[in-house]
Amino acid sequence: MAAMNQSTVSLHPQKFMEAIVFVAWGEKPLAQARRCLTMSNSEAMRRDKILVTDDTANTSSIESHFSAVIRLADNKEVLLFKASFYDHLPEGHSCYLYLDADTIVSRDISFGFLKAKQFGIAIASALHCSLEIFWGHDKLM
Repeated sequence: MAAMNQSTVSLHPQKFMEAIVFVAWGEKPLAQARRCLTMSNSEAMRRDKILVTDDTANTSSIESHFSAVIRLADNKEVLLFKASFYDHLPEGHSCYLYLDADTIVSRDISFGFLKAKQFGIAIASALHCSLEIFWGHDKLM
């Protein structure tokens, strides 16, 4: 992958070995991430949280929820970028769990971290959201 312009802002010292990662590219995903952070089970969300976003996003209203904000140069191929965001994460955590910004965590998510520890990262995403762009699944939907 070509080098991307990156700016990482550490907002709070690392407290946990596990981290939840949100990729929020644009205003709507940022609003969804804000909703996730305020409506999710607070005990389940008690981990470091990392936001990966574009370099022009206004994150001032949600920065206090994150231990780090990673700003990357705007990338028009967001879905392809999501496959490589792991390369941009700060070191120091034992594992990362990626959550879609529109996720609401209602229960314990330790299984996600168990899988993240097994494989280095785990992704809990709503696969049906993008099936129309993969292998003709739009015809099945």
